[in-house]
Amino acid sequence: MNWKKWCLTIGASAWLAVAAPQFAHAAEHEDVFIIYKNDAGKQAIEENATAIVKDFEAFKTIEGTFSDDALRILKSDANIQVIEKNATTYETSARYTTADLLSITNLSWSSKMTGITRPWTLGLTGNGVKVGVIDTGVAKVSGMDHVTRLSFVQDNPATSVDESTVYDTENHGTGVAGIITANSVKDGTNTVVGLAPNADVYSLKVFEGDNAEMSTILSAVEWSIENNLTVLNMSLGSAEPDAILERAIKAANAAGVTIIAASGNESSLSALAPVDYPAAYSGVIGVGAVDQQKVRSYFSNVGDTVDFVAPGESLRLLSKSGGIRVDSGTSFAAPHITAMITLLKEKYPTATTAQLQALLKKYSEDLGVSGRDDLYGNGLPNLAAFVTDGKLPTVENEPITPSPGDSDGSGLPIDTDDEAIETKSDAQQFISNNQYKITTWLSAIQEGRKIGLRTKFTPLYSLYSDLASPEKKLVKAYNKKIKTIVTSATTKSTKISATNLTKMASAKTTQIRFTTPIKPSTLTENRVVIYRAGKEVSGFKLTKASSGKAIRLTTTKTLAKGNYVIMIDPTKLKTKTSKAITTPFAIKFTVK
Repeated sequence: MNWKKWCLTIGASAWLAVAAPQFAHAAEHEDVFIIYKNDAGKQAIEENATAIVKDFEAFKTIEGTFSDDALRILKSDANIQVIEKNATTYETSARYTTADLLSITNLSWSSKMTGITRPWTLGLTGNGVKVGVIDTGVAKVSGMDHVTRLSFVQDNPATSVDESTVYDTENHGTGVAGIITANSVKDGTNTVVGLAPNADVYSLKVFEGDNAEMSTILSAVEWSIENNLTVLNMSLGSAEPDAILERAIKAANAAGVTIIAASGNESSLSALAPVDYPAAYSGVIGVGAVDQQKVRSYFSNVGDTVDFVAPGESLRLLSKSGGIRVDSGTSFAAPHITAMITLLKEKYPTATTAQLQALLKKYSEDLGVSGRDDLYGNGLPNLAAFVTDGKLPTVENEPITPSPGDSDGSGLPIDTDDEAIETKSDAQQFISNNQYKITTWLSAIQEGRKIGLRTKFTPLYSLYSDLASPEKKLVKAYNKKIKTIVTSATTKSTKISATNLTKMASAKTTQIRFTTPIKPSTLTENRVVIYRAGKEVSGFKLTKASSGKAIRLTTTKTLAKGNYVIMIDPTKLKTKTSKAITTPFAIKFTVK
């Protein structure tokens, strides 16, 4: 999947590039942050650290002091994800008051087009709203020192460059974030200033050059959910849909995150291109671009998932050198909408994405044909007439998503009608509550990586019937890749068989027979797991025949309705003749 940044470089004003001073490497490096992938990575860090300052377990990150030799060892370790050798120090910058903002003269045309001075007059500056910018990072330049920077890009051990740096080397993310939150920068007669300058902005770097790996995008979305960000800007895209990213988007939506994305720049003067993903996904606010005359930019993609348009052509943007450059693209239209959503979120902190979108539509200028259209969406938002009457729009047929911490649905309204209320199955409920976890498993499979058989694949396999079609294909392909031997009431195998698969509810026992006898001592109880609806089922007792031809699983518990998977992990499993067994065994049954 080729994820692209949506900008068009059409020119740039001149600026001075100042070379950074070079320093000799010290023998010891303090305040190094290292992200580990697993327990082996954590152990390697602990063994090589001169001193451990803090272990951020929730983020799989350790801060400490390391020698050059230790960093070289860890950089080549496959269990280490990121080494940040020069961690950013964040300082509190001066925050703007209403008087400060209203005293700014000669705002750029793009800022004026949003009617931004009206919400500023009302005291709305983005204060207290947490906004994520998933992009190329933000440069260390004046006017952006209040931005919190994180990188999800993995360092390449084959190079001397620290690819995991949090800073922008592509001249993209700095401009995008600057539209939202830059402190004022003079550009001749114009002043470039963020539309929501007091927002708490988090730069979440996912790009290495022009490409972003799915795993880094997912990590950034996951971090956004875990750290309670409420607005997310994604000025990136792909022409092809991706089931993994779509699931991550749904998980973010369910957590209350409002996502804004660029529609893409693939249209031309002779042909129109459809909206790219993630802007084309339901639950994402898709943004196209217009020029100074409010005419759709020729490159801006179109379709029924364009929600709004915003300034996106010949814009003056903050550059990675600290100067001002001129650029175009839907990448830079999207953060205008992100900033306006941020101001509305400050005023209405409990507003849903649908309510915020409806409110923005209320203050949008209808462009193109009358009403919503595929070129301009709902039009060009302008907050010049914004009124804080304390009322939010009523949205018809708004999807109900649980708020964070309310996954059991206890906070949802009660239906007082006598009609039966459709309820989710246990499997569907598990999927709904574990969107991101499932997404990471599927993403690993899609990228050709191995996942844990007992802890990840087996629960995923138990959910197979309730997965979407593209996800089923991934699970099926992985099953084939690891050569799982499967038997069920409808699927027969020449290597394994099992009894009572159609009557497990009453029998509560099954005998699993192996065509090639196993060595009983090599099959330990922890190597046999049973899952239903994504969750492990306990209470089964394992007994093994001394001949090695069969094992029996028995329970005294009542088995709930659903699809079950018994998985036998072949790790250390051997045949009676001590030949290693490398393929897993899966026994499937359904309790109705």
